[in-house]
Amino acid sequence: MKAIITIAYGEEEIFKVDLVAKSSAKANELLIQFHASTINKADNMMSTSKPYVGRLIGAL
Repeated sequence: MKAIITIAYGEEEIFKVDLVAKSSAKANELLIQFHASTINKADNMMSTSKPYVGRLIGAL
């Protein structure tokens, strides 16, 4: 399946569409399928780690 993967902090260049193995649900788990998603300013701030306080809080 296709997935958007990020491996570092940065601008939109860090987002990469890649093929990954399909997940499977284990006992007492759910597998949820997304058809669409959005990104907003808060997501952008967390991916760029600005403000740096957000990076500190996100690591907790």
